[in-house]
Amino acid sequence: MPRVNYIGSFNDDSSFLLAANTVGGTDTNPQFDLHRKVPTYITLDLQLSYEFEKAEIGPAATNSGGAGATVTGGGARPEIGSFWGRILAGTKITVGMNDVLNQDPPTVLGAFNDSYDTSLYSLRNRFYYISLKKKF
Repeated sequence: MPRVNYIGSFNDDSSFLLAANTVGGTDTNPQFDLHRKVPTYITLDLQLSYEFEKAEIGPAATNSGGAGATVTGGGARPEIGSFWGRILAGTKITVGMNDVLNQDPPTVLGAFNDSYDTSLYSLRNRFYYISLKKKF
């Protein structure tokens, strides 16, 4: 199941832009100081799952003697598949990858701590995972 994460562009904090453009007390590019845009950021996540179905166990042998029919437990046992079929029944395997394109988050000058907005982006980049779930 693919998932696309989209974060649109936005204006950077202008108070940090003015400080970044000042070198030795003079503005190097005064028309740039209030108009820096943080670019659009898109990531792609993929996930694939497969679930092994439980085999249906039929009823035990029945006596077809009419109105007084009873279910007896001494009959033949129903066939429920191979050894691996019984082991894997009710098991769900999931594999996935977050940020398939492996893109670094854009620089945000207003983010004073890490040079990127930690509330919108993650430095984790590409991340693989495997999940195994068993129902008994």
